[in-house]
Amino acid sequence: GAAMKICKNKNGFSYLLVCVITLFVAMLIVAGLSYADVMNIIRVQKEEVKQSLDSAVTEEAVAYYDALKQGNRYSDYVEASFLSDRAYRALGFGLPQTEIRTVYRDGMAVSVMERPEITVSMEGGFGVQVSYRLTVPFRVFGQHITDISVPVETGSFYQLK
Repeated sequence: GAAMKICKNKNGFSYLLVCVITLFVAMLIVAGLSYADVMNIIRVQKEEVKQSLDSAVTEEAVAYYDALKQGNRYSDYVEASFLSDRAYRALGFGLPQTEIRTVYRDGMAVSVMERPEITVSMEGGFGVQVSYRLTVPFRVFGQHITDISVPVETGSFYQLK
């Protein structure tokens, strides 16, 4: 009887299907935008780290040229440990016990940078290569879904002419 009549009436069902599909597509779009935001956070953070390293290496280069102008040997002024310490300080890891650096936006953690591994290179100049793990919480509709963790590598090098 009545149940068969409802089943035969396809009008309501087609509207329901359209609503479900629309909702699903909307959720996919929001999830996609949230993921794009995470990728953007990672890209921006890597650029900020690169800029910090560039300025640390530039400061070292200035000290080097000042030493040369005063007739001193550059090796007295540019030392691997100094450069490494300067890079750690530039990245906010000045203290040896600092394990992570968290960036907040609107009171929520946006990214967590683990203490980087810094390799100093003194071949034909001086510079630093930095590798670390960056973790960004993935949220959809303000709900924490998972953490996206990526390895990041960047660096800065000053070529001696």
